[in-house]
Amino acid sequence: MFTQIFSSYKKAFTGLTTQVWWLSIVIFINRAGTMVPLFLSLYLTQKKGFTLTQAGVIAAYFGAGSIIGAFVGGKLADKIGHLKVQFTALALGGVMFIALAYLSSYYTLCAMTFALGIVSDAFRPANFVAIAKYSTPETLTRSYTLNRLAVNLGWSAGASIGGFLASINYKLIFWVDGIANIIAAFVLWFLLYRNDKKLTKKKQDSTDILQEEIKENFPALSPYKDKVYLKFIVICTLYTICFILMFRIIPNYFKDDLHLNERTIGAILALNGIIIALFEMLIVSKVEGKKSNVTFIRIGCYIMIGGFACLFSPYWGFAFGILCMLFFTVSEIATLPFMNAFMMSRTSKNNKGQYASLYTASWSVALIVAPWLGGIIVDTFGYKTLWVIAIAVTIICIFLTYNLEPREKKTKTKV
Repeated sequence: MFTQIFSSYKKAFTGLTTQVWWLSIVIFINRAGTMVPLFLSLYLTQKKGFTLTQAGVIAAYFGAGSIIGAFVGGKLADKIGHLKVQFTALALGGVMFIALAYLSSYYTLCAMTFALGIVSDAFRPANFVAIAKYSTPETLTRSYTLNRLAVNLGWSAGASIGGFLASINYKLIFWVDGIANIIAAFVLWFLLYRNDKKLTKKKQDSTDILQEEIKENFPALSPYKDKVYLKFIVICTLYTICFILMFRIIPNYFKDDLHLNERTIGAILALNGIIIALFEMLIVSKVEGKKSNVTFIRIGCYIMIGGFACLFSPYWGFAFGILCMLFFTVSEIATLPFMNAFMMSRTSKNNKGQYASLYTASWSVALIVAPWLGGIIVDTFGYKTLWVIAIAVTIICIFLTYNLEPREKKTKTKV
């Protein structure tokens, strides 16, 4: 039995390029330091004395900056190269995370989180483009899944360590987050930027041939003229708004209503990354290609409804916190790798950055709406009302996927 399990994992990781593995190392280092976004709301309410609504507005400024960063990052990735964009975003973002720890006024915090959002999210579309560049058609979805594996391994470490550091001194999480970004930037430079031309010449030759075939069958479009893709972006935005509540509002619910401490909350959040690290790559390698991307996205929406339903349990505590996280994590596994694959399936050689920008922007919009509107709803009507609204929005996502799927089948192109 153990031999079969080992063989399945080995097969899941076979065929991925060296550069994809190196990108995963970079993203792991970056995400292992990801503590500020997880604990920012708690920091602002518990240590700075802001209301949840004010904390939500500050977090929303980060999302507003992220929208600009997404478009800037995608454009620059197509113009000057994905590696330069990633390096600059990581290095500059690291310095800004450290600076954020020493700001106290509401308006300076809003301004800095806005600027930090621009810099931080310029990284994401460039990273999407890099993975597509270093992948083959057969390994594209698994390459994105490996990237997500690195993200979630780092996330688990960051959540656990962040909870511990926050219980000692909240300023520590800003320093660790900043230093991790700077280290990731120089690892990217050392592993990929210096050796990119030498290591990718042969791979790029075959990629150019592949992209010409794609262009023949699926003419290059602006993402703003691709009606199917725009409908897909609406689904992504709505789903992500609900998903982000797990990491922006629900930790406050754990603290305020369930009276869990920061270490316990960090442990529950870390479970998300641990489960993904252990099972996502294996699951994706088994089910990839057996159903359409949209079908998997729809399944993930159904599962997320179960996560919000858990929050109505009268027997809440640590165990139900874990159960809630299990639902959200399985939903993530069923949804996000196939959203990435759907996005790149609609691109051609010279517009990957633009498509990735719009996809990244959908996350940025969610980063604004989820904490800002979520905070207002909680302060005005309470947590349970927010859970009801989130379930209703997720149901809307499900209906929209039924509208999208027939069009995906007609226009689907292999990448």
